[in-house]
Amino acid sequence: MRNVANQRPVLFGGVAQTIDHFFEVFELLREQVSGFDTEGNGLLFVYLQSFT
Repeated sequence: MRNVANQRPVLFGGVAQTIDHFFEVFELLREQVSGFDTEGNGLLFVYLQSFT
């Protein structure tokens, strides 16, 4: 049980870091894609797929 409790903050830290990184990339994509057209959605979809 102790090991699981110790690893939990690391897991949540990693998730928070990933979310921060996602928003950074999302902002970059939004700047590059005018009006967020289908190409932008495609790039976002590919980025999301890389996590699953």
